[in-house]
Amino acid sequence: MTADARWSLLTRLLQGFLDSARESQVVILENGDAVDEYIQFKRNHTILYGEVGSREWDVADKRRPLDAAARERLAGLGFTHGGPERNYVCDDLAQSAPYLADRFLRLQGGTTLGRARTMICSTPWRLCRSLDKPFR
Repeated sequence: MTADARWSLLTRLLQGFLDSARESQVVILENGDAVDEYIQFKRNHTILYGEVGSREWDVADKRRPLDAAARERLAGLGFTHGGPERNYVCDDLAQSAPYLADRFLRLQGGTTLGRARTMICSTPWRLCRSLDKPFR
């Protein structure tokens, strides 16, 4: 999938989420090969929150903390307060699908989320689709 097609697909998906998300609904964009690498967006009281997995929720010897460069990239995008058993969060994000798609791709391209196959999941049912395969 080309970068433009990937951006377009993400934008359409996120616009659908913004147009129809009910209170406390979440959309999760995750690395299909490492489920602790994800960004999720949640609408709550008309505010949009973002959260990036810290990779530090497992038992201590299996945690994979982000390196300093990744933490700096996250902070540059407004995601802060992560660490052991705490994800990186960004409150009151712009409710714009192109903006959110750009944020996701910048995080993924900077290896904060990894570059492996990306899955889109919508909770509470966690219906997942791979961005590397066309929707049917």
